[in-house]
Amino acid sequence: MTETIDNTNSAASTLFLGHNGEWWDFALVIAGMAVALAAIAAVIATSGSIIAHKREAAAAEEALERFKLGTEQKISEANARTKVAEEGLARLSMPRALFLSGTACEEAFKGRPDNMKVQIFWLRSVPDAEWLSFRIAGCLNMKDGVPDTSIIDKIEPVENLPDKISTGITVVGGVLPRGPWWIEPKTPSDFVMRALSKGMHGDRSGVREEFDQGTPADLVKIFIGPKL
Repeated sequence: MTETIDNTNSAASTLFLGHNGEWWDFALVIAGMAVALAAIAAVIATSGSIIAHKREAAAAEEALERFKLGTEQKISEANARTKVAEEGLARLSMPRALFLSGTACEEAFKGRPDNMKVQIFWLRSVPDAEWLSFRIAGCLNMKDGVPDTSIIDKIEPVENLPDKISTGITVVGGVLPRGPWWIEPKTPSDFVMRALSKGMHGDRSGVREEFDQGTPADLVKIFIGPKL
């Protein structure tokens, strides 16, 4: 009886937490495998974090570059629009170049009809309109190099232009010319319109012709509005 108790006590003294060495060997293998898996998981997680952050940084950098390019393009377009606006404002602020030399004036009005009267109306609010009106009158008052003031009937400012007239220089006549316009002037208003077009350096967009049945055939009205 005593021997049996001693054997039991001896067996119990070889256990740890109720398990023998073989069990702990197996537990050690399992623990080692768990540590290895944890290490692999840590490596994968670390790599994933690094790769994800790199990709996020690359995407953010690409978005920033796109934003920079878009901003630069918008700035460039804005600068271009500003330049166009400044050039337009400069053109509007400068007097229109009309017959800057007496020779050009005389050449443009060469062959001026005698049987006509001219009335010039300039819009008071337009800075260069008064200058243009007297410049045109000065050219019309010359006949083959000799002063002739009988052709100008009146020069006066107006607060508003007629309904059909808004910008540029408009020549109004009472007779509609017949035949192609490029052959020769057919009416006094046609002659004046062509002469003024030459004075504007051939820019016909700055001078146009209108017809009014209520205007006498020998009367030409010139209306000077703002620049186009």
